Amino acid sequence: MKTTAIERRTELLRLYTGLPWQSARRRVEAATPGSLLIPQPDADQMLLEARVMAELAWRRIITLHPWGIEYVDPRSDRLLIRFGADPVERPASAVPQPRQVRGSDVSP
Repeated sequence: MKTTAIERRTELLRLYTGLPWQSARRRVEAATPGSLLIPQPDADQMLLEARVMAELAWRRIITLHPWGIEYVDPRSDRLLIRFGADPVERPASAVPQPRQVRGSDVSP
């Protein structure tokens, strides 16, 4: 059980993002007490994230590391997505082929 406010906020951030403990703790320690740990994305970033997730999504996802995502590091102007395995380390047959995202494919 986490006992301090910093530890509890760190654990909450880890649950939401999957960030490693030290990265989450640094973010919490740098934040103002009571501030949002995950910033609200700006409009362009939100649209981009929606399009990326729409392209990655499939019907049956698991809740632990969905879509192969190990963790995310959200910022107001960018989103770092860390996938579980480096594509270079995976066999060529397991690497998804790039897909082009068109505005008409995803509704805003």
